[in-house]
Amino acid sequence: MHKTHANSREAKEIIFRKKNFKGKVKSLELSVYEPIHDGSEKIRKGEFKYSSFYSFNYKGNIFEQEFRNNDVNWKKIYKYDGLENLIEEVSKGSQEEYNWKGIYKYDSKGNCIEEKDYKLDGTYVRKRINMYDERGNRIEEKGNRGDDTLVFHDFYTYNENGDRFEYRDRKNRKVYDYKYKYDKQGNFIEKITSINGMPRDFEERKIEYYE
Repeated sequence: MHKTHANSREAKEIIFRKKNFKGKVKSLELSVYEPIHDGSEKIRKGEFKYSSFYSFNYKGNIFEQEFRNNDVNWKKIYKYDGLENLIEEVSKGSQEEYNWKGIYKYDSKGNCIEEKDYKLDGTYVRKRINMYDERGNRIEEKGNRGDDTLVFHDFYTYNENGDRFEYRDRKNRKVYDYKYKYDKQGNFIEKITSINGMPRDFEERKIEYYE
């Protein structure tokens, strides 16, 4: 998976599932590393891949995200409606592919059912459609290009803590699964991602809370 696409998934999971955070989160620093697997059950972090820094307001909404790795950097600004739903995000970065705008639509339950991305000049680029279960978990996602060509079709399942523990990439026949470590508040601070049983990413989170 391209790192831009992967990071976008991470950001959306944080934004759309903000109600699952325990405590008043002020900031979150997410760093992703290559996993080191020496054959034992324990997996350690290896070479740095990329990081993102999220800033939250007191209502629990992300208002800014900064992404950086060794090659590129970009920043996103988020806009919400009166119901605290994300309705627009604007991304500006050091390369053209990081300059775009996202527009979001919701159902009556506050679930984001449609996401559309545009270039900053207004050119329509792609669309994602989301489907949910009765608990408000996003369980299915379809992504299309501007010409409606299917790019991906994914399915998600969640653990008892409300964190995603598996997603199936039907188009590319890949299964992603996750293992977590939690802090005292009940938010995860470590996540190991595997694809078809092979470790792919070691994610570390540093969370700061409002007092």
